[in-house]
Amino acid sequence: GARLDFNFTQQPAGPAAQTSTEAPAAPAATATPAPAALPVASINADGSGLLPNGTRIVIALNEEVSSKNRRIGDKFVISLAEPIVVDGRVVVPAGTTGQGEVTFVSRAGMMGKGGELTLAARFLDYQGTQIPLRGLQLGGRGTDNTGAVIAATVLIGIGGVFITGGNMVLKPGTRGDAKVNAEVTIPANLVQAAPAPEAPALAEAQPPAAEAAQAGAPAESPGGSSPAPVTATTNP
Repeated sequence: GARLDFNFTQQPAGPAAQTSTEAPAAPAATATPAPAALPVASINADGSGLLPNGTRIVIALNEEVSSKNRRIGDKFVISLAEPIVVDGRVVVPAGTTGQGEVTFVSRAGMMGKGGELTLAARFLDYQGTQIPLRGLQLGGRGTDNTGAVIAATVLIGIGGVFITGGNMVLKPGTRGDAKVNAEVTIPANLVQAAPAPEAPALAEAQPPAAEAAQAGAPAESPGGSSPAPVTATTNP
């Protein structure tokens, strides 16, 4: 079992300690440092967009990636799942595509070993401006010999993850966090105004006859007389 060892050293005898009636001084309060602010995108004075190193983004898989048929180093298509918007201007639109890479893979094997798969985002390409990425850990592990699904690394959009024959399968649309890996400037001509939100549809004005019909009152005919009521019958 665990053991705790204590080492006591005998001190030489000295003069009797003097007693004091003064209360001990309170320990000085230590200030807790505030957490560092996360870097966020901004708009430069010339209208260009700035993505600082460490800017958080959300990417999605554009194709299926499985531990059954992928190798380390395989590339696959990713895309920006959520636009990068600053002060009503779109710095990088959703749907901007890029590339990811398989960094580790192990197929399901004998003795109940589940397949394992780890992916990383490498970059996005926005009309010729490459945005290097880091920090994405989309991956997981298939069923082991107990039949339990073992989660590994960070997964967002877990509904896109499936286990087939013990192998890990990530479906298109599976999302994960990544970070910009270097400061990137987006040219001003690529920064666009965000689309205005759609106004709610207004109900069309109904003609008086339709309003009267909805209210249950018969509408008058041009001659001033009310039409005969219409009754519906159901055959037995």
